[in-house]
Amino acid sequence: AVINTFDGVADYLIRYKRLPDNYIT
Repeated sequence: AVINTFDGVADYLIRYKRLPDNYIT
């Protein structure tokens, strides 16, 4: 699913970029 894929990408970006959780919110 697109939403599921986006969630995975968001989590990847958070770990790769080390962005705060609030950024994706």
